[in-house]
Amino acid sequence: MDYKSAAIIVTYNPDNAIVDAFITTLVPQVEHVIIVDNSERSSVSHYDNEKVNVVRLNDNIGIAAAQNMGLQQAIDAGCDFIFTFDQDSRISDTYCHDMIAEYGHYQGSHPVACLGPVINQPSTNSPLVEKDFIISSGALFPVDAIKRVGLFRADWFIDMIDVEWSYRARTKGLLSYETPRVSMQHNIGENDYPKLFNREVRIGSPVRQYYLVRNWIFSLKSDSFNTKYKIYIITLLLKKIPLFMLLAPRKKRIKFILQGLRDGIAGKGGKYSY
Repeated sequence: MDYKSAAIIVTYNPDNAIVDAFITTLVPQVEHVIIVDNSERSSVSHYDNEKVNVVRLNDNIGIAAAQNMGLQQAIDAGCDFIFTFDQDSRISDTYCHDMIAEYGHYQGSHPVACLGPVINQPSTNSPLVEKDFIISSGALFPVDAIKRVGLFRADWFIDMIDVEWSYRARTKGLLSYETPRVSMQHNIGENDYPKLFNREVRIGSPVRQYYLVRNWIFSLKSDSFNTKYKIYIITLLLKKIPLFMLLAPRKKRIKFILQGLRDGIAGKGGKYSY
């Protein structure tokens, strides 16, 4: 298969040593590496390599808008395939080749919107698995699918971005798949999660509750999602919001949740701005 590929890495206050090592692994595997630095004050390294382009935003415009900038650059460069990565992704020396080979193997028999690896587990020789959505880190997108489905929802900023895109792809007849034959390491990092009844609850910071709750409301109004998924979202709202409100710092979480509900109902997207 003759093709041209690009890799997009969205960074936010990254550890440059980790990013530098990742770039070293990535550069031989693709034609273009596009780093979109979402940090308010960019400190990403300068790379003396014509394959690497660093977009320094000096602002946090959201994961979706940052990814869209990279996607558009790759499309304009005439790429056939685009990989999206986080700053803490770790891949093998043959990862991109292996993923594109997997796509080529299934292209004729499966309507692939995007293809993801197994994360933090060993690869196996099992067949392709259909998934509701694929997380963006390590995902492979055929450019033809992006042109058919469209870019990510920049107004959602963060949270539910990959879910919405995958469900929107379904409305176009394209599905998301995971290949167990390719593995990737993804560092989820150290988090100081709040506790409830001495048990750790794995949730994000209070401001992330704003985006999550707001985008759940957006999901209920979106044509991307079917009725079954919208019922699931309603159950999440009913179950998760009371739980979130019990966790420290309670006042701050409640404030962000209520603002998320209000802006979701009002249809106010973009960055939190209160």
